[in-house]
Amino acid sequence: MPAMTTRSKVAWGLMTLGVVALVLFSSFYFLGGREAYFERQRETYITHEAGLLIHIGAMMIAVLMGPLQFVRSFRDKHRGVHRTMGKIYLMAGTIGALGGIYMSFHSYGGAITGVSFILLGAGV
Repeated sequence: MPAMTTRSKVAWGLMTLGVVALVLFSSFYFLGGREAYFERQRETYITHEAGLLIHIGAMMIAVLMGPLQFVRSFRDKHRGVHRTMGKIYLMAGTIGALGGIYMSFHSYGGAITGVSFILLGAGV
């Protein structure tokens, strides 16, 4: 297998940084309690807390597992683990998307924002 180019290393580094930042930021919804919720959305988030936390938790799993699915050496050496992770990734992504679609009906930005979140959750 050829060595990674500088461009690939930078891309993987930026993606890893983004994944870590996203997961750390998202973990505040679980660790920080209701005070971590956005002020403008706090009441809505509390009212629909299960949908919010299902969306965030499932997508955290998907975001953490997704990049590993593209590491060829891991995929080739651990095919069974790769397939199991793929199934978990698809389940987490689907559950997270459904939670996001549910929450889109309660978005702060109104109808345009809600429809945009629905389309995002549907993968359109």
